[in-house]
Amino acid sequence: MPARTACTEDIPPRPVSPYGWSKLYGELAVLTARDRMRVIVLRPPVVYGPRDRGVWMFARWVARGLLPMPSGPPRTLSLCYIQDLVEALLAAGEADVPSGEVFQVAGEGAFTWEDVGGAFGEAVGVRPRVLRVPVPLLLALAATTEAWGWATGRPPCFSRGKVREAAGHWLCDTSKAKRQLGVIPRVGLMEGVALTVKWYRDAGWL
Repeated sequence: MPARTACTEDIPPRPVSPYGWSKLYGELAVLTARDRMRVIVLRPPVVYGPRDRGVWMFARWVARGLLPMPSGPPRTLSLCYIQDLVEALLAAGEADVPSGEVFQVAGEGAFTWEDVGGAFGEAVGVRPRVLRVPVPLLLALAATTEAWGWATGRPPCFSRGKVREAAGHWLCDTSKAKRQLGVIPRVGLMEGVALTVKWYRDAGWL
């Protein structure tokens, strides 16, 4: 697994997609009220689990035996199972920390998309074939999907922002949350993926 320095809360956020910018603007708006009310900000990475549709699209490709990803060196990322995020939210609501504090929360470990695809492959019982696609081609395909979405009035599930997110490194340093909130993630990648796939299958999504 490639070494990559994890981001701390002190590093300024650098969104690469409209979704990321919306999260940052929302965070900044909330923090303007920190002197009038108690405000705590949590920054999770990729969140997955039952009912999640973003990772579901990824799981569908894996179930078909393919693992598409941007070409180039492996990207390193953190993930957070939904139950661990819920427990972090509850802990933040009860913790004795100053208003305006920011915490990063994530599961244990650093992974590549190959690792994540392998976990989903094991959960669904397939060994997906890695399909590396040049980033410029992915961006072109995403632009076409966006144009079709605008023309039909249906929000696209595949966008240039998602491509830029997949092509980046998103590794979180969660030591502050562990130290000040007492947040200890309980669900590892293999267990979390197995629970997620079971829900997808029970719900008829896979």
